[in-house]
Amino acid sequence: MNIMIISPGRRVEIIEYFKKELHLNNGKVYTLDMNPYTPCLYFSDESFCIKKDFDNLDNYMNSILDICRDKHINCILTLIDPELPLLSKYKTKFEAYGINVMISDSALIEATFDKLKFYTFFKDILPVVWTSDNKETVLSAISNETLSFPIFAKPKNGSGSLGLTILNNANDLIHFIPKEPYIYQPFAKEKEYGVDMYFNLKTGELEQYFIKEKISMRCGETDKSISIHNDEIKTIVKKLSKVGFKGVIDMDVFCDKNNCFYVNEINPRFGGGYPHAYHCGMNYAKNLIYNLEGIPSSNELDKYNDGIIMMKYNNYYFTTEDYII
Repeated sequence: MNIMIISPGRRVEIIEYFKKELHLNNGKVYTLDMNPYTPCLYFSDESFCIKKDFDNLDNYMNSILDICRDKHINCILTLIDPELPLLSKYKTKFEAYGINVMISDSALIEATFDKLKFYTFFKDILPVVWTSDNKETVLSAISNETLSFPIFAKPKNGSGSLGLTILNNANDLIHFIPKEPYIYQPFAKEKEYGVDMYFNLKTGELEQYFIKEKISMRCGETDKSISIHNDEIKTIVKKLSKVGFKGVIDMDVFCDKNNCFYVNEINPRFGGGYPHAYHCGMNYAKNLIYNLEGIPSSNELDKYNDGIIMMKYNNYYFTTEDYII
């Protein structure tokens, strides 16, 4: 069993989790990125660095497909949002060569990548944060007292906290002129939670989930968190289990001052706080491999302990120019 992870970035821990499982049966982890200074490239079993022409993404994806065929890759996945639509588009082509893609159906990828579509797609299924891309609609909601300042302004297709702006009054909103499409949401976050889930890659059945309360964030990722069980969030997870996701899913949940819970976003990939789940027994690398090999999973769902705290810290990798990929 061989797995390819594209655009892995700094997520060395994910590479290590897969290596630990795959090496048990002589499998390998391959990584690929367009930047030779990507740390993960130097921790996998074999790595590739290829150019990514954003004006001709077909060449980029076909090059990845050629490498996967040459290296007998059984499954491919990505760790960044912008490549999820690409993998979705090429899923059938990869599968024609027996290469599985860890990705949900295209409608779900589209709905989770666009924050406005996310709201319209899920608002009748889940309690989601109110969202609009229209300033007049926002001002009207404030006038009707269904919304109040401050509000969040976010890039419509953003990732993490990049471009996040807080608008404190009508004057801020009126004079806010973004250079790209933005959406507006209420400042509904008294507490923030993260949920890491794994859905069977073949059947879509929910196999495991893990809930953490976020203590602090850094650059849009969970920096410190504590494992918890929460009945309100479990109810949301059960509703989500009927939507049709597959593979690893990361969900952010806000709790407002009235103790109401709202889903802020869903990312159909490994989240930045997943190591917390892994070290509490949620081994999604193993789940994926079991699915691919047709081995039944344990389906223990939320069998983890409360009160386990995660604190991230930095580490380093050193090399010379001779070894840059």
